Amino acid sequence: MYKLSIIIPIYNTSKFLDQCLNSINNQKYNNYEIILVNDGSTDNSEQICLEFCEKNDRFKYYKKTNGGSSSARNFGLSKATGDFISFIDSDDYIENDSFEILVNSIVKYNADIIIFGRYKDYGNKKIKVFASKKDKVYKPNKVICEMLSGKNMDFSSWDKIYKKELWEDIEFPLGITGEDIVTIPKVIEKANKIIKIKECLYNYRYTPNSLTTSSYNSHTFDTL
Repeated sequence: MYKLSIIIPIYNTSKFLDQCLNSINNQKYNNYEIILVNDGSTDNSEQICLEFCEKNDRFKYYKKTNGGSSSARNFGLSKATGDFISFIDSDDYIENDSFEILVNSIVKYNADIIIFGRYKDYGNKKIKVFASKKDKVYKPNKVICEMLSGKNMDFSSWDKIYKKELWEDIEFPLGITGEDIVTIPKVIEKANKIIKIKECLYNYRYTPNSLTTSSYNSHTFDTL
């Protein structure tokens, strides 16, 4: 059965990290590796990571000097040994049956990329985003168009799982925000079969004062 490599860049997210890693530790499907990349955290993120590594040998811990999310993801990609790759931000978390649903979808459709819906977690409530009524097959050019429209999906790296070989010779660019919009289309155009499944599997934690939720900032310029 397919092995999943999940890359988690970590930088000073100890407040949420336990929930993130527990959501993985509770998965029913167990053929996976979790690549924890501590990108120079100064809080107790390292201690939390090491505790999970002791409990579950599928968790692999790495520590590097701070270089930003792209740098941490690229480092994780260099360590991945699975058949499929995905990303989780360390202040987010996933549904308990996510891995099982994803692997079943890969087998069912023989897909190169699986795209799934998400929940936006406001703390006191969660809402579904990009939820579908049924699974749908896409060609790469149609996926790009859908992402540009922002109606059914977007360029986020973490609500997708990818065949590892698609990432050959591709890295996230350093020194900018909005790196997904530069990188993900390059991966998509190499795929033969892409499936958008109906399930919402990822929980995105909404923080009003974060860089990506501010209305006018450097992220806006980088994205443009």
